[in-house]
Amino acid sequence: MIKIGLRVIKTAIGGTVAIVLAQVLGLSYPYAAAIITLLSIQDTRRKSFDVVNQRLKATVLSLTIGSVMFLVFGFNAVAFGLSLLCFIPLAVKFNASEGISTSAVLVTHLLGEGFISGALLLNEVALMVVGTGVALIVNTYMPKMLGRITDDQDQIEEQFQTIVGYLVDKIHRHTDDEVNEQKLFSSVKDLLEGAKTRANKDQENYVLIEVSYYAQYMEMRFLQFDVLARLSQILDKVKLNSKQETILANLTEQFTRNLHDANNTVDSIAESDKIMEEFQNQPLPQTREEFVNQTLVFQYLNEFHHLLDINKTFFDNLRPEEKVLTQALVIKESISFIEKIAIIKNAKKFKKNLKYCYQKQLPITDPKVQELIGVWNKFTIEVQIHDMLEEIEVMSKELNLGRRNDETDLQEYFKKIIKESNKMY
Repeated sequence: MIKIGLRVIKTAIGGTVAIVLAQVLGLSYPYAAAIITLLSIQDTRRKSFDVVNQRLKATVLSLTIGSVMFLVFGFNAVAFGLSLLCFIPLAVKFNASEGISTSAVLVTHLLGEGFISGALLLNEVALMVVGTGVALIVNTYMPKMLGRITDDQDQIEEQFQTIVGYLVDKIHRHTDDEVNEQKLFSSVKDLLEGAKTRANKDQENYVLIEVSYYAQYMEMRFLQFDVLARLSQILDKVKLNSKQETILANLTEQFTRNLHDANNTVDSIAESDKIMEEFQNQPLPQTREEFVNQTLVFQYLNEFHHLLDINKTFFDNLRPEEKVLTQALVIKESISFIEKIAIIKNAKKFKKNLKYCYQKQLPITDPKVQELIGVWNKFTIEVQIHDMLEEIEVMSKELNLGRRNDETDLQEYFKKIIKESNKMY
């Protein structure tokens, strides 16, 4: 059976609407609007906006150059070729290459008419506006992907636990099945590739806000997957004694405790450093085999440290509002994505208002302070309070570095207004 996808349906609807709208507006060459719509509908909203922006720039550029060439050299094929010779390099230079084909079609309308007028130029611009406008409107609908992405996240973490369990068994020499290992790593890689594609596509569907958490998360897991594969390869070569087996197995099992919390790696990294230091203080190897094995053990520890460091780097690179609201944004499944976005906006608003109120030393009765208290009361329901208190502490250190001794700090100011608000209400 022939499968008709959503993009095909949107293209068919958009092309039809574009023609009808162009005809209603009385535009010449109305069918060109449908072609422009067809070419402007993209896989994501952000790509559509980018393509539309390029097409609009290219339209102005091509009509300007084409008009000049036709007026100077006449309405003939040579003038058209010269206009393309000038237009195409300039379109590339001004990042409007997506509009080259559609704009060239519009210029042929001028060639076909054999004259230049304000009404004709306006007609061509209107065709582009109708075509791209309809494309943007029909592309506002995108299927929701967040549920699938969170399912991907759960499956990835589950499969990572399976891989870690396999590595632990490998350390203890409880497994020697290369076929199953290849199948395991291959299936996880396929899962990661699909999840990364969906996360990047979902990120591209947000135009007015930046939603990059899941794209960064999938990139982190991809990097960790490569490390896990290298750890498995090291275990194929090394020969461990019973003490080394116990130490490496216990350390490797710790990784599963950090899977659900990207910020819970500090203790594991410290433990990894401690074990590396202990191995460095061991007696020097006496034989070539001992030297090779000790080198491989160090390599395993270094790779494992890198595995944990990827987690830490991921958390450190999150935007401030994502760090503070990690529980609400990622782990807390009881709230919808729209509610999570609202929490992010409230967090930004809260920090901005708190800074303003503190710098102005506004009293409890000021509307800005009342608004601040309202946002705070909403936070006490939606997120863990201690997360916001930690953020306030960070802000306090940043704002109070240059304060005079007779000034109160931000934390004291905040505690004061909250205390006063409790008395009022």
